[in-house]
Amino acid sequence: MRRLATLLTLCSSLTLTGCITTYSGFDNRRSADVPTTDRQQGQLRYSIYGGGLLNGQIAVREVLDREAPFAKVEQVTTPLQADGYAAPAPIPASGLYVRTTVENMPPSIPAGIAAYVSYSTLFLLPFWSTEDGSRLLFDIYRNGEHQKRYEYLLHRSTFGWAPLLLLVWMNAVTSSEQDAFRAATRQFLNEAAPLLKQG
Repeated sequence: MRRLATLLTLCSSLTLTGCITTYSGFDNRRSADVPTTDRQQGQLRYSIYGGGLLNGQIAVREVLDREAPFAKVEQVTTPLQADGYAAPAPIPASGLYVRTTVENMPPSIPAGIAAYVSYSTLFLLPFWSTEDGSRLLFDIYRNGEHQKRYEYLLHRSTFGWAPLLLLVWMNAVTSSEQDAFRAATRQFLNEAAPLLKQG
C-alpha cells in the first residue's frame, strides 16, 4: 500500500506540474542577419565551457559549426575532470579562437523559496521567477591575445502552478533555452563580424 501511495504521489507531481517558461534578452532581428553562405578563408577554433539547464550549449555549438563564416570550424575539447566537468581549454598560441562560457544565473532567494514551497504542495501554490537565466560570454583571441568580450544576459521567466497544466502548450510558442542560446550566438557572429574578419 505504501508503494502505491508513493507511486501515485510521484505521478501526480509530474502530471500536475503546470509550468510556463520563456526567455528574453536577445535580439532576433540582429541574429537573423548572419550570412550563412559567405565563407571566408581561414579557420576558427572554439570551446564551450559550462552549460545551460536544458543543454542550451548544444545550440551554441550548432550555430558556430554551421553558420560561422569560416572555411574550417573546429571545436576544441578537454577531458572531463574528477567533478564531471571539463576544464577550460588552453588558449591556442596562434590563429583565431573563441572561448564561450555559459554561466547560470540563480533565481532570487524569495523565488527559490517560493518554488520549493510550490513543489512541496504539488504546485497547488503558485510560484514565479524573473531573475534567473544564463549569462553567455564570448571571448575572442587572436594569436593567444585577448581581443574583445561579448556578453549576453538571457533572462528566464517561469511561472508554475497546477492549474497552468491546461496552458502548458504555450511552452511550444515561447522562447526556449535553445532558442535563446541560438539567437545570442547568431547575434554574437553578427556583432563580432568586423573583428572576426581581420587578417
